[in-house]
Amino acid sequence: MTERFWLFCILSYLSGTIAFGKIIGKLHGVDIQKKGSGNIGFANVRRTLGWSAGVIVLAGDMLKGFVPVFAFKKYLTDPQIMIVALLAILGHIFPLWLRFKGGKGVATGLGATLAINLWIGLVSISIYLMGVAIFRKSAPSSLAAIWSLPLLSLVFLRDFSWFFALVALIITWTHRDNISQLLNEARL
Repeated sequence: MTERFWLFCILSYLSGTIAFGKIIGKLHGVDIQKKGSGNIGFANVRRTLGWSAGVIVLAGDMLKGFVPVFAFKKYLTDPQIMIVALLAILGHIFPLWLRFKGGKGVATGLGATLAINLWIGLVSISIYLMGVAIFRKSAPSSLAAIWSLPLLSLVFLRDFSWFFALVALIITWTHRDNISQLLNEARL
């Protein structure tokens, strides 16, 4: 692997570590990690600070997955693109600057997906929006959107199927508390 690839890996991880939720929270005089769920992502920012702040965080988190993959894609092989995309997502989930306590990786993963394949990304976003309309909750909608990616890639991007399955597993792990809560609610 080339030195350029390793540089792209570092830049992609660093892109993922930009904590838009933390930044927007500070601009509102709030430590977002001490409010609501403590998560730095869209859903907690929206619930804590409102829709406008949430949408800004959503856009920023998607861009930090989209930009490195889109910018570096023409220089990389497909396996290298997957590594760069994964590092942006992992940067969001485990940001060095926040003692490795970041977000759940959904928006950053969808941003990277849009850079890999626009249509798969748009279908996944549509699934998320339908999930929100049905469930009225972000977590099950996010999981439905993320788990649609391995299935969609089987049809349109076979070489990326394992990558999207890995991303879905990682993001499911980041939602483990939400899943437990949903299961407890279902039992009641």
